[in-house]
This record gives sequence, structure tokens and C-alpha cells, in this order.
Amino acid sequence: MEATKKVTGKSVKKWLGNNAIIVLMLAVSLIVGIIHPNFFALANIINLFKNVSIRYIIALGISGCLITTGNDLSAGRLAGFAACLACIFAQTEGAAGKFYPNMPTLPTPVVFILVIAICAIVGLCNGLVVSYLKVQPFIATLGMQQVVYGICLVYTGGTPIGSLNKNFTSLASDTILGIPVLIVIALIVAACFWFLYNKTRHGKYMYAIGGNEAAAEVAGVNVYATKIRIYILASCMFGLAGCLLAAKSGGASVNTAQGYELDAIAASTIGGVSTTGGVGTVPGILVGVLVFSSVKIISYLKEQKDTERINDNINQDFISPDDTAGDTDTDGDSTDGDSQETKKPVKKDEESIKVDFTAMQAKYPDVVGYVYSANTTLQLPIVQSADEGGEYYLYRDIDGKDNKNGTVFLDIRCNSDFTSQNNLIYGHNMKTGMMFASLMNYKSQSYYEAHPYFYLYTPNQTYKVNLFAGCIVDHDADVYATSLSDSYLQQCINESTFKSGSGVPTGSILTLSTCDYDFDNARYVLMGELIPVKNPADTSSEG
Repeated sequence: MEATKKVTGKSVKKWLGNNAIIVLMLAVSLIVGIIHPNFFALANIINLFKNVSIRYIIALGISGCLITTGNDLSAGRLAGFAACLACIFAQTEGAAGKFYPNMPTLPTPVVFILVIAICAIVGLCNGLVVSYLKVQPFIATLGMQQVVYGICLVYTGGTPIGSLNKNFTSLASDTILGIPVLIVIALIVAACFWFLYNKTRHGKYMYAIGGNEAAAEVAGVNVYATKIRIYILASCMFGLAGCLLAAKSGGASVNTAQGYELDAIAASTIGGVSTTGGVGTVPGILVGVLVFSSVKIISYLKEQKDTERINDNINQDFISPDDTAGDTDTDGDSTDGDSQETKKPVKKDEESIKVDFTAMQAKYPDVVGYVYSANTTLQLPIVQSADEGGEYYLYRDIDGKDNKNGTVFLDIRCNSDFTSQNNLIYGHNMKTGMMFASLMNYKSQSYYEAHPYFYLYTPNQTYKVNLFAGCIVDHDADVYATSLSDSYLQQCINESTFKSGSGVPTGSILTLSTCDYDFDNARYVLMGELIPVKNPADTSSEG
């Protein structure tokens, strides 16, 4: 019998050297898991692998190009184009704004076949240009990236495409034996690639070309045909990834998957694929994608901490309890409860606060208000900016730094003093419970009864927001207009997730909007009537 190998310092050192990335990933994950216990939550792990699945497929597609000393910079744009095509083919019949109104909804397998076939043509073009025209892969695929983007932009008109067939979008939520379909598909693709790379003539030719193209050609390898197959296969993978991304997102636009090619190249390189060619494994690519995605999650958790710190600083520096009495004047300044006029004394109210807008706006000029609900997480500043079409703060914190949590912001179409008929405020529904995640609680009648109102502070006026409806709507519903009819408001009341007993409001409205996951492109909106008050402790001016 063969003697069991002894574990020595040298063997341990060698093993650590060969698996340094895996060890580092596990160590960092452990540290992050200790700092953020929800990092190891089952839902977070599943979500991580679902996100990794799509990026892994793209990385597998691009790996063949890298192994043969090539590249494919068209990956992201082609995946985005594929997502747009998939959405067009999978749109529900009769949907508002359907791209082709008279085209029936295609079966999901047909959607995948058509999209992948179209992408294969793009891959064929890449392969021919690289092989026969001898254009450097970097230049050839960079040019194709711009061509694909231009075609997609002209074809779709830059309009987001949604309203997808549920049979198509269910791929993102369905499971097989408890395993999400996205992960199952990625595992099947990985198994096929492992077999292709290790057990077929094509795989041997690919590694030979990457090691020494001239020697491979002398040895009888059809270099041109092999490269063409590699680029066609890569584009097919981008097409598949685009379809899955469309199903997962519930829609697509020209910017879908933008930059994914750089993520895939970085992940492949981290996973051991050599940019000089001839080296790379399917398991190694998986490790690279996992490491890259883990780094992104860690970065996101850091952004979460930054958001918490900023909100804490705002609450500490500009928000204070208001122990003063209020009066019935509705035109007073909400930043000062100490008017020189004689006031009607009111009892101390824990819901009553003072907001120092003068100091806050000196530091954050875009601040237009502050929303406050006692004993909840709905205590946030509101900003408004015309930059980037009014969406400047969608993925930026109040300091203007990139942050996935974003900042709660007022629709640019609305007046900054909240005098529009329907004042729209947007915020993310973060799974950490931050930003507008607490709005989901209003799907419960008991929660509404415990929190039937909150307050909106502005530099010139304080409002009590009496809630009258909370609805699940589509992303392009009529509620996003700045003026709503009485009949539509009554419809919102009828369809509300809670029953307020209120009639149609006669004054201005505040509508808070966030993402919902009941169906594709769903939003949850919380609607309340703005009742001017001098001080939250005083409600005598509500009428």
C-alpha cells in the first residue's frame, strides 16, 4: 500500500500558495460575517449565488477568448442587447406600450433560441474579423461593442422595455429541488464548459493556440476555425446571460449589463486565466467570480455603514427635540418654535422635533425637506437636484459620493416647496431595512393603525401627512403624474393595502415610492394628504 503523505510545513506552504485566493476569500468573508451577521444569512447567500450565476456565464464565454490571447469587449453591450430582444419577444399580449402590439408572446424556449441565434451572428462577425482580417481582438470587439450599442439604441429608441410574460420572468424565482433555476442553469453551463475544455478536441486546440499559435498551426490545428468557434460560443453565452438578466430584472434597457465585460475579465484573471494565453480552468473562473462578487458585497456593506453614519450625523447635528409650545399659525417657519407671538401652550410631545434647515442647507444645499415618523426608520432628509434628469441622488449619498443606498429625493417635476398637487418622493427598498424599506409594513392594517400619519418638515412649513392609501402599482402607473384626478385617488383608496376610512383628499398630496417584489417592475406607493401645521404638537390648524 502507498504510504500516506505526511503533512509538512513545505506542503502546507505549497498548498496555501496554490490556493491563496480561496483562503483569502474565506478569511475576508469570515471577518465580514462577524462584523455583519446577516452576511451569512441564507437569503443573502442565495442572492449572492444568483447574481454570480449570470456573471459566471459571461465569464465562461469570455474565458475562451482570453485563453487564446484574445478578448471580447462586446460582452456587456451584447448581453444588454440580448436582454432587450428577450424582453421584446417575451412581452405580455395587450401590455401597454408593447413594442410590437400585434406580435404574440413567444414561448420561453423560443425566446432563448432566437436571442442566442442572433447573438451567434455577432460572434461570427467577431471571429471572422479577428481570424481572417487579422485585427487585434481588443480593437475588433471594442468596435463591435459600439456597433451593438448603436443598433440597440436605435432599435429600442432608448426606451426601457417591461411588462414581461410571467412564464419568462419565473425563471428568476423558480427552483428545482430547492435550488434556484438560475444557479442550476449556471451549473449545467459550467459542466458543459468543463467537458468542452478538458475532454474534446476543441479544448485541446484552444489551449494549444493560447500556448503557441504558430506551433499549433504547424501541428495541424485549424486556428481560424477554432477562433471563430470560440467567439461564436462566447456570444451565445452573452445571449444566454442577457436572457437570464432580463428575466431576473423584469425588464431591460440599452444600459443593461453595461460594463459586465470588464467584471468578467477581472474575475477570470483573478480565477487564474492568463491574459498571455494557454492557461485557465472552469473551477478557477468560478472562484474568480465569487471573489469579485464578494468584494462588491463588502463594498456595498461599507456603503451601508456610510449611509448609517451620515444619517446619524444629520440627526445629531440638525435635528433636536422640540419641547416648545406651538400655535395655530400655519405660515410659521418650521425651524423655529420660539415665535415672539403669544402661543397657546401644548403638552410636551415626543413626536415633535426641530429641524435646523439653515445649517443643514449650508452643508447640503440640495436639501428641501425632512420626513419624520416617530419610533420608525422613516426619519430621512429629502433632496432635489436637476442633474442627470433629476436622478442624481438615485445612487449617491447626500455628500454626492457613489452609494447604492442612494438618498431620498423629490421628483424634479415637483415644486421644491411641496406645493404641487402630487409631490413624489423616491427611495430604495433596501433589504437591510434602510431608506424606504419600512413602507412595506403598510401592507399590514395593524401597522397602519399604529402609524396612520407622519410629518414632513420644510424650511417654510411643517405638514402632518395623513395617510389615506398604500398601493402596489406598476412602475409606469398613473400615480406618477404630478396631478391626479379625484376618480383616480378614489381608485387608490379602494385598492389600498390598508383601510384608512378617509375620503378623497382635497389638498396637496405626498406620495412616497419604492420598489416592490410582488411582480415584475412593481412599486409600492404610500399616499398621504399634506395638512399644514405650525408644530406637530399642535393639530388645531388641521381643519
